[in-house]
Amino acid sequence: MLPRADPALVDTPAAMRRCTFCDTRAGVSCEPIADSGAGQVGVPPARSAPLATVCVVEVRPACGHDLDAMVEVMFAEPSVEQRVFMPSIAGARRFSRVLWQRADLDDFVVADDGGDVVGFAWFSERGVSMWAGFRAAVTGLGWMGPIRLAARGWPRQLVEISMPDGIKLIELQVHPSRRGNGIGSALLAYVIAEAGHRPISLTTRSDNPARRLYERHGFAVTAERAHPTFERRTGTPGRVLMVRAA
Repeated sequence: MLPRADPALVDTPAAMRRCTFCDTRAGVSCEPIADSGAGQVGVPPARSAPLATVCVVEVRPACGHDLDAMVEVMFAEPSVEQRVFMPSIAGARRFSRVLWQRADLDDFVVADDGGDVVGFAWFSERGVSMWAGFRAAVTGLGWMGPIRLAARGWPRQLVEISMPDGIKLIELQVHPSRRGNGIGSALLAYVIAEAGHRPISLTTRSDNPARRLYERHGFAVTAERAHPTFERRTGTPGRVLMVRAA
């Protein structure tokens, strides 16, 4: 584990490093851009980025070569919802990989530590469609996948909260062994810079410790849903909607 970085602040864009495996992804160059010399947190070019905590990894656009590493980050320590609502963790891994592969990888960024992906974020204005989820369930879990997923996951729908218009932060994951080193803050700073003046929303478990990270970056709880069935299955009352206003 790398040591915690000193809490230095930067207010200029840093470099986005090229992918270890490829130079371009879907027509987007991974060449270094807008390098301020800090070289620590990658943010989109030609934007006025907010202050961001310097981290010891680079944030760069994701590419197809990152998918397996992203799955490892996601399931290195499966969440209670993954254990309870997915048919199996192996199936959940396949489902997630297929879903991300079918999604637009332009909506993903990764935290890269010398070629090792140690975190990622998925953010989009579109969210995840039911059709995309259905196709991923069939491909990742088999022809009965959508039925199996619905049979296991229906209590999750009891506390589902729709996200408003704007940028939707669908996933923000950091490998368990690297949490507490500013990687989550680096990824979140990238998302905020990319959003510009648009609002950002996310949903998470009401007892998720990461709520403190979101609150430090200007998010606030605007809605909450709880249900006893969900609580019996997961041990947490429900889920919350958090929004960072434009």
